[in-house]
Amino acid sequence: MPGPLETQRKRSHEKIWIVSLLVATAILGVVYAVLDKDAYHETTILIFMAVGGLLLWFVIAVLFYLSGAFSEFSTETAGWVSDAPISGTAKSVEETAVRRPARRLKHPRAESLEDQWPTIPVVISRDRRACTGDLILKSRRLYFICYQDESLAKAMGSKAVAQQFGILGTLLLSLLSKRSGKRKEQEIERLRAESQNLPLEDRAVQNPYSLSLSASEITRFSHGNLSGTRLQVGEKKYSFLEIDRGVLPIIKDWCDQNEIETKGI
Repeated sequence: MPGPLETQRKRSHEKIWIVSLLVATAILGVVYAVLDKDAYHETTILIFMAVGGLLLWFVIAVLFYLSGAFSEFSTETAGWVSDAPISGTAKSVEETAVRRPARRLKHPRAESLEDQWPTIPVVISRDRRACTGDLILKSRRLYFICYQDESLAKAMGSKAVAQQFGILGTLLLSLLSKRSGKRKEQEIERLRAESQNLPLEDRAVQNPYSLSLSASEITRFSHGNLSGTRLQVGEKKYSFLEIDRGVLPIIKDWCDQNEIETKGI
């Protein structure tokens, strides 16, 4: 069985430096506005603003970097783990995952196509819960194995508060959530490891928010810039709160194989 698709946090250094500069400029503007200019020589003030501004810019950028702000999951250099060895003439699993993500690996002992689909870490909205787990694609079936769930209002509320207070709110949220985020990731990894040896159908009933769907039950997979990624099963829709956009071609390939309608992917 394939292992989970590896994800890496890819930071946008350009955004970190630009936003840090804006924050530092805003802070310096406030300091300059309240500064008693009559108490200091004009040259002293200019030196203070220049040196202090550069130091503040650097410190804020470091805080952004350490907090993981302006980063997103990336699978550009990740592949999936297969128990079967790859022949010497075949391309590496990593290269295959990037260039031909959903094609069968050429190996004489490869069992079937369904064993080559990757496992995709996602967060799905279901019954007003934010459910973190793995999306597992088999040749004729889709599984979502939920490892942890929390109130959707709680998960989205903190982000809304951060947006309300702008850049400084986002920075504060990142700093406060870093430690709890690590604990959450460790717990998810523990639950994932414990369930690896169980059959998929058994894993799918361990958590009430997991899913086990035949391809024939799925109506549509869609993606839009405003609506995000959605899985439609009859009249019911499941929204993906977090999913790496780099795996959408893999999902489309799977949908095409199972004659499932797609839109925007």
